[in-house]
Amino acid sequence: MSLLNKISFYQLENLILQKVPFKFVELFQNSSSDTFAKGSTLDAFKHLNPYYQRFFKDQFLAADLDQLVQGSSDGSLAFESPIILICQDGLSSNQFALALEKVGYKNIYLIEGGLAQLLADAKMASYPTS
Repeated sequence: MSLLNKISFYQLENLILQKVPFKFVELFQNSSSDTFAKGSTLDAFKHLNPYYQRFFKDQFLAADLDQLVQGSSDGSLAFESPIILICQDGLSSNQFALALEKVGYKNIYLIEGGLAQLLADAKMASYPTS
């Protein structure tokens, strides 16, 4: 079994502020009954300047996830590209990371605790309001 790289809200925020390129993958079900709507991850960073919010939005991967797992990416994502995965609770992203690793992706990171933990950490963080 592989050791997966886990990161938290603060580490992800630092990557955004430093404008480190990565690809961000949300592993949420596209269902109307889903507790967390796609794009909720952005809510954790609404305190950031619009410039950084735009940078973060540009990192979202718009690719067929099944193709990535099969290793037949359209070529827009190199196997060495840093990929950050997030799911609702951190469990699905573990499974997906192992599948990506198996087909050759090397720099895979998970948001520890998933979206629930990310939003909780963002809420606990204290930022100046002025």
